[in-house]
Amino acid sequence: MLRRILSYASWSVIDQLVRLSVGLVVGIALARHLGPAQFGTYSIVLAILVIAGCLVPLAADPIVIRELARRPNATDRILGSQAALRSTGSLLAIAAATIGIVLQGPNLGSVEPLVYILSISFLFHPFETVGAWLNASLLGRANIIARLPIFLIMAAVRLMLIFLQAGITAFLILIPIEAALAAASLGVVYHSLGHRIALWRVNFDEMLSLFRSSWPLLLAGLSTLLYMRTDIVMLGMLADNREAGIFGVAARFSEMWYFVPTTAVMASQPIISQLRERDPARYIETLQLLYGIMFWFSFLIAVGFTLTADFMVNLLFGDHYAQAALVLKIHIWAAIPVFLGVAGSQFLIAENYVYISMWRTMIGLAANVLLNLCLIPRWGAQGAAVATVVSFAIATFSLFLFKATRGHFSILWPVFRPSWPVNAIKPLFSALKSCKS
Repeated sequence: MLRRILSYASWSVIDQLVRLSVGLVVGIALARHLGPAQFGTYSIVLAILVIAGCLVPLAADPIVIRELARRPNATDRILGSQAALRSTGSLLAIAAATIGIVLQGPNLGSVEPLVYILSISFLFHPFETVGAWLNASLLGRANIIARLPIFLIMAAVRLMLIFLQAGITAFLILIPIEAALAAASLGVVYHSLGHRIALWRVNFDEMLSLFRSSWPLLLAGLSTLLYMRTDIVMLGMLADNREAGIFGVAARFSEMWYFVPTTAVMASQPIISQLRERDPARYIETLQLLYGIMFWFSFLIAVGFTLTADFMVNLLFGDHYAQAALVLKIHIWAAIPVFLGVAGSQFLIAENYVYISMWRTMIGLAANVLLNLCLIPRWGAQGAAVATVVSFAIATFSLFLFKATRGHFSILWPVFRPSWPVNAIKPLFSALKSCKS
């Protein structure tokens, strides 16, 4: 069992690294090809679809995976009910995307009618139910094998379209095509493993139970995506598409590092959960070690990008995106609260403070929207970058507002001392030895 878990974790890391590296190359080429204004339009469309897509999984995958593990005899009923909830969520997502398109109005220009058609990509999302089943069955490798080739093929197609000097319409049309191919690939993999989608059964009570268990996670996920993508949408509404394109380029550099804390948390979660029950002192020490590594790693990333932003932006994107260098110098500092926030989620999960995690995310979203309303009209993409950094910091440090988590800051504050990296060498080696044992 442990070997299968580690195998899936390693495949997940490889999948993320491939997607990030290939996505970065395609993103740079696409940004140079389209130019700031059209790349801004493309970024706004993607942001609208991503935000609306949060409504699709009315049954959260972690809840479905938990139920499949608890009740393997009810697999067809659980999967059928999740697929039905996803179908309902797809219709809600189409409606939400339509509202987002209407609000953007003339900012989308000639592609506005096409964007309505693009929202049909949500109709293929019920097939994502297969992915939840593969993960629950510890067949994550098959899940990745089903999706990754489609991603790589579509990346190659995008590069070919760039070579052929295609317009923005061609790149937008690829969105529903990729969704359809991914859905078909998941269906083929499911059937190849000896199962049949036709055997799934929809049960209203099951749907209601899954939704009731899922809504806090869904709300937290929606809030997270909103305050990570609302900047682009609000730039299109309060400034112009060129500012959105400038911001999109800078954010792409910053956000490519966000897989690091997620991977670190995935690796440390079993250890932290065990120490919480067995050795409270080492549990606190390990949490502080995780905080320290996240802080100092993100600090070095922020300093490095601040010093090299002008050179990198000019080299990779050209003179048209020169303004993105200053935006990147600001936006990259959001890495620190993001890394610390992801690390802090381990504490909230271990202590069963899930509701605080939800409120923390919503506080960050409210701060982000208010700051964008104040800063974007005057400073454009730079104002949006400031709003991102400040709102992420507010969300991360909002734990101080809750009585249950206020004392947790005694664990966090010491890692900010300049002497912490030197003092942490011994605990780090001890943690590595415990991982090996």
